[in-house]
Amino acid sequence: MSTDLWFLDDIRDAVNAPETADPDLVREASIAYNESCREANKRLRQVDKLLRDGLRSEAIQSAELEPPLLNHVADLDFPFLEEWQGMLAQWNLQLPPQLELDAAKRLNVAYAEIRPLEQLLRQHRLLALARAPLSARIEVLRKLTALDELNFSWQTDLADYERLRLRQIKSEAAEATLNGDLARLSELQAELNNAKWSSEVSPDLVKEIREGYRSLEHRDARQQLEELVPQLDQAYSEFDVPRAAELTTRWNEYAQLVSLSPQDPLAQRSGEAIEWVNEQLRTADRQREFEARLQSLETALERDDPKQKLESLLHKTQRFDLPIPEGLLTRVQDRIATQSAHSHRRGRLIGASIVASLIVIAVASFAYWRVQQQRETLLEHRTAFSELVDEESWTQAESYFSGLPQDFQEDAKIQSLHSQVAKGVSEEQSRAQAIAELLDYAESQSVENLDKAILDQIRELAETEDEKQRLANLEFKLRKYDQQQQVVRDKAFLAAVKKWSEKLAVLERNGSSDETETWSLLTKLQEDLASHSGVSSSLRNRGDVLENKLRTIIRQQSEADKERRLMNAVYKSAGRIDVFEKALADVVREQPDSLAASNARQVIGEKEAWLSVIKWDRFWSEVRPNWTTQTAMEATETLDLGNELEQQTLENVLSKEFEKRKPYLDKVVARKDINLAELKYSLVQNKFMYNLWMVVDKENTRFYCPEAPQEVGSGKELRFKYLIDSSNPPKSRALQASSVIWHGRAPQSDIAEESKNKLDQLPTENWDKTFYLLASNIREKLKQEHPLDAVLGLDLLRRVLQTGCDGSYQFQEAFEGVIEEIDNSGIDFSVAWYLPDDNDAQAARRDAQAVVAGFVGFDELVKSKKEFFRSNCLPPSYSLTWVAVLGRKQGSEWECYPLLPETSEGKLYIATTSGNKKAQLKQVARVNSGKVTWSIAKESLEPLGTPLFLRTELPVTASP
Repeated sequence: MSTDLWFLDDIRDAVNAPETADPDLVREASIAYNESCREANKRLRQVDKLLRDGLRSEAIQSAELEPPLLNHVADLDFPFLEEWQGMLAQWNLQLPPQLELDAAKRLNVAYAEIRPLEQLLRQHRLLALARAPLSARIEVLRKLTALDELNFSWQTDLADYERLRLRQIKSEAAEATLNGDLARLSELQAELNNAKWSSEVSPDLVKEIREGYRSLEHRDARQQLEELVPQLDQAYSEFDVPRAAELTTRWNEYAQLVSLSPQDPLAQRSGEAIEWVNEQLRTADRQREFEARLQSLETALERDDPKQKLESLLHKTQRFDLPIPEGLLTRVQDRIATQSAHSHRRGRLIGASIVASLIVIAVASFAYWRVQQQRETLLEHRTAFSELVDEESWTQAESYFSGLPQDFQEDAKIQSLHSQVAKGVSEEQSRAQAIAELLDYAESQSVENLDKAILDQIRELAETEDEKQRLANLEFKLRKYDQQQQVVRDKAFLAAVKKWSEKLAVLERNGSSDETETWSLLTKLQEDLASHSGVSSSLRNRGDVLENKLRTIIRQQSEADKERRLMNAVYKSAGRIDVFEKALADVVREQPDSLAASNARQVIGEKEAWLSVIKWDRFWSEVRPNWTTQTAMEATETLDLGNELEQQTLENVLSKEFEKRKPYLDKVVARKDINLAELKYSLVQNKFMYNLWMVVDKENTRFYCPEAPQEVGSGKELRFKYLIDSSNPPKSRALQASSVIWHGRAPQSDIAEESKNKLDQLPTENWDKTFYLLASNIREKLKQEHPLDAVLGLDLLRRVLQTGCDGSYQFQEAFEGVIEEIDNSGIDFSVAWYLPDDNDAQAARRDAQAVVAGFVGFDELVKSKKEFFRSNCLPPSYSLTWVAVLGRKQGSEWECYPLLPETSEGKLYIATTSGNKKAQLKQVARVNSGKVTWSIAKESLEPLGTPLFLRTELPVTASP
């Protein structure tokens, strides 16, 4: 839409002088005016639609585009529109479209409605940019909500801000209570009680702050009373009444706060001093009142008050029973006596006075009248002549003097005035000549060259109406010229203001991280504005507004830079607890009212939660490498460390993992009390186990020999000695070689030798692996071609498994069923299994073989318990490492600092404190090849600086 309304001047000229109007100019003006009206109506309809849709801000923003719509419509709706339309009709030219003024009226109403909001909106934006305290921002939001009720976004923002502020208040109140900050608690209490909250305020929070305030107030008041006691005693001992009175006033205020009873030790200690002060104050009050009565008597004497008034005042003063100054008392009594005597004499003197007065008046009246008449006439002439001289009306004064009688002209006063008249006439002639020359010279100069100093001289000399009129003409010309020059200067200044306003708008919108650059911009702004001298005072403040705005931006940049520096320290401290806590404390100390400080306080408030996770993750990192090979002593240290950590930290997912693995550690600790000597004897040292040979005949009868059998007769005969019991010597025997199906090293001797090696290395080997291999070896010997005796094998297997279970939680879980099966088999393991032809041994052997045949494979047994081993015996298969802290990018997107390496995989969590004092983990993101995908909304109120824990899945340690 064109902003050039050149045609309006042509239309005005045509309407004012239709007889001389140029038809071509009128036609061109008509076309241009009609087109402008159509364009204006089009914009009005667009804006009106936005208003009907409830988009008031967008409608006003559209209307403000150049040219501003309402101003443009007002220009087009000129006062002589009807005359113009009539002229067009006479000339058969197209009439203009009617302006849609109803839409313009609705737009004007929208302006009126939003105008009260403009200052609030500007303030709202500035507070947001400055990251002002929530309390200030909420106050502005409440006003916006009240004024702009139909904009529900204000209500939503207000509810979100209030919820966050209530959390802040709870945290700040706890901190203030801890620090004994009574003033801060008072502010928070006032904020809770006085503000109109749209969100529900917890009664518990109000009660907590109120009770905290009362407690601190009571404690502070008693402390003040404690401090006042020695001060009161000192003032009492020095008889310093003013100081003691001041201290007593303070004492009474604090005593009222704590409802101090007379029996309280504090009241007892100060009672004597306070009673003395009160007595001194009562005496002082009485003395002041007495002195006021004395002053009243003095005043009554000066006014010469009547006797009754004096007597009343004297009586009231004497009631104080204090000595009245002797001089004052004498004067009052004398005045009362004098007034009494005077009232008696007055009656006798009245008659004589009246007669004497009448005689004197009659004698003097006539003579006095004659003299007085002559004097009054002279005085009238003096006054009139003097007034003309004072007015410097020299011509009139000279005429007046000439008309006076001779005797009045010779009056000394009139002669003196007449000499002034003669001098004035001479000076008037000189003045008239001088001002005439000045006026002629000034009128001959062009207005731009006119010297204002000459006008000042003319202004001092001008007296006649003609001189003043000529001066006024000169001043008018100069004033008009000055106005024109003022317009030029103001336009240039406004152009500069507009240019700088646009620059600052861009700076506010895009921001600048370089504070030095902004300071340089301020210098340039000041220099540019200073170069525009002579600007109207009404406009000069616009420059001040720009300068203040730029200073505000600089201040905001400075605060933002400081906040970035403080938060960067927080971000860089991830993984270092002491450095991290110091960085958070620095934020709170250096920017206590900022949003960053509010975030830092929340993070500090959750310290128990995130510190618990950090400590437990470090615990698992330390014990994980040697977990499955721990000795009993190491397991004891692990248990002690974990139990101590449970006492120091909040319950969390990692502490629960420890709780589940305590039975495992208890079993490892129990190993130190397990006596392996009996097991070693059974497996190694027993004569029926170690270094034996076995002979098996065709009847499958077995002979256990302490020495190797000997083949004789070219191998046709086998001679040997075999064991018959533990106390008697071996018995000799010879068998034909053809009746022997096998002879060689006994299976149990292989077991004894292998068991000796494993049990000797047990302190440094894995317990589970050792006993698993021992048990597996026994089982294999039971299954080979010439197997281990089933009775002996089951007995050995039961002993090995039982010892393994005594020292291992997972071993017990896997094999306690096998032990129960052996124990429940009813086999008598005391039979002489080593005798070749013992019937009981043979029966037990058959039962034992049946049990062995029914065993499930040990590998399958262990595999079936794999999940149990993983969850209850091995360390957690994941870590929760503190890798970063939560932050935001410049565009308000979430970010973790420092950035994660590309090798990072897993999930990110934050730790918070739940209501039952447990540390809960909340997932906030996924990490894939170092790239973070956030699962929390951008609008979420998670505090910046919160530690981020990366859950990484670890390789599962092989189970036994």
